[in-house]
Amino acid sequence: MNETVYIEDLIEDIVGAVWVQGCTYRQIGGIATWDGENFNIHPRISSKLYGQLILYFQLHIFFSFIVFIVSSFKYINPNLSVISSKRIFTIVADALRSLARLTGFTYNEINVLLYYFFIPFTWLILLDIILHIHYLKIAGFIFCLGFFAGCKDFKEYSDWLFFKSVIFLNFFNRFGSNYIKSSVWICVSVPIFIYAILFYLTF
Repeated sequence: MNETVYIEDLIEDIVGAVWVQGCTYRQIGGIATWDGENFNIHPRISSKLYGQLILYFQLHIFFSFIVFIVSSFKYINPNLSVISSKRIFTIVADALRSLARLTGFTYNEINVLLYYFFIPFTWLILLDIILHIHYLKIAGFIFCLGFFAGCKDFKEYSDWLFFKSVIFLNFFNRFGSNYIKSSVWICVSVPIFIYAILFYLTF
């Protein structure tokens, strides 16, 4: 009774590991306790964490390879990055101006609503889906309600925050960047990168 043994080959189809994407594989062997009638198999506690670590390592290798390819291509043709950055910046800026005209908000207000509220809130929703919880989006929603209830002049606040954001983007000028390049990298490339990871982990 209550004797602990190791079974090399489990007959039952017991899940040995659960990956983030939902894939599973069979546990081949494991520790069990004899209760006089049956063997009670001890589950593997860290199997899902192991799958997550492998997944994160794969993502790191994949995106490192993408960065290497892009960096090499820019080195071969350095003028291409400047042209592409200006084009992307213009497209995004024009879209935000059009959205501002449609909604009645100013350009600065649209920027603040999009980058400081809407995009982060969608990230919280995706994280809740990944973690199978609801706390993050609820907390984000409560924060937004509290902020807009307490904000006396959103236009003035948006102008101030937009100005601070410009200062932050110009900080990277000392590293050979400029406002347009930094805007594209931080306001376009980084959100897309984060969305790619979250959608991959979600679906």
